[in-house]
Amino acid sequence: MSQNNSDVVIIENTLRNLIEEKTVLSFKHEKIIQELGEHLEMMGEPDDRNTLDKISVINHIDDEKEKTLEEWLKDVFHITEDELRNDDQKKRFSLEVERARIIEKIVKLDNSFAKSNQQLKKIDPTREFIGMGSWDTNSLEAYGKIASLERDLRDWIHNVWYEHKKSYWDDPDFYDKNMKEKMTKNPDFNLHSKLNLRKIDFLDFSAYQIILGNEKSFTKKNFFKNNQQKQRKMVTHLEDVKDLRNTVMHRPPLSDEEYNNLNVFFHEIKKIMDEYNQEL
Repeated sequence: MSQNNSDVVIIENTLRNLIEEKTVLSFKHEKIIQELGEHLEMMGEPDDRNTLDKISVINHIDDEKEKTLEEWLKDVFHITEDELRNDDQKKRFSLEVERARIIEKIVKLDNSFAKSNQQLKKIDPTREFIGMGSWDTNSLEAYGKIASLERDLRDWIHNVWYEHKKSYWDDPDFYDKNMKEKMTKNPDFNLHSKLNLRKIDFLDFSAYQIILGNEKSFTKKNFFKNNQQKQRKMVTHLEDVKDLRNTVMHRPPLSDEEYNNLNVFFHEIKKIMDEYNQEL
């Protein structure tokens, strides 16, 4: 079995486990919604649970260092300490906390789905997404384009460095002089991975902007034929795509403007890489 096939099997097993986790969490979410609804009805309170959704929980996850989930929910529902001395309100709040915790786990699980599918797309761009049927059409298509673009960028960066430097594992000019130490501390790094993976495979999307924006003559000459305008355009569009990538990964639906912008950035970056290949 080739390394690629072996990696596909591992990722597919991971996705199957995620699907099982998502099923359990979905059941728990339905159960807590039912229990909370029954409690609100018993209290004679309006059902205002729609004020808490995935996007609001995502915003909490981004700011969770600032506030605990309980503190954040007190602000969302304007709950005072005096109200929590009432047994009914106390139970209601505990159910709201549990519901928010389940949603938080679902959001993080969705991100795991996205990351695993991205790994599959890097290996085989023709692969269908697994477990992402709930994504809106624009976000799903955008994610596919980002995964495809990342694969092309990794190949491009690797090929240029390899062409001029052959084995560049120990090249201190590549990305970060401390990168070797960082990689060897990575639990996924071993002698086998060094033989079968490329140095670029240990980097994430944000690294491409740093590599291609390098002011050293090697980058300017070998990636952009000393065309400074083209280099600046590439770096700017990579920054734009990175911001949109973060939006897609967090799963709020992309607006029409964001979706259209991504298509523009995607084609502009591909155009620069295509022009490089045509000049060879």
